Amino acid sequence: MLSVACDSESKVRSMVPQVAAQNSNDPRQRIEALGLRIAEHVKLMCAPETSGGTSAELREKALAAFYERLVVVERQLGRIRESLQLA
Repeated sequence: MLSVACDSESKVRSMVPQVAAQNSNDPRQRIEALGLRIAEHVKLMCAPETSGGTSAELREKALAAFYERLVVVERQLGRIRESLQLA
């Protein structure tokens, strides 16, 4: 699935070419920028609980929902990749 190294968040943010990707007509650049933003979301969800305001139950529900969505998207992307490889 998606593997994300646990570096500092500022390092990940600095890698995201947000302005260039938003203004680019190249789908590869937009895909790459989106992938980096998704990696940020994954990193946040995988980080240990640090805020005192979120209940354990709410965090577990959010983690379950996030995981379910990632599974669906990964399967859809896998089908697209497979159809491209078979073409």
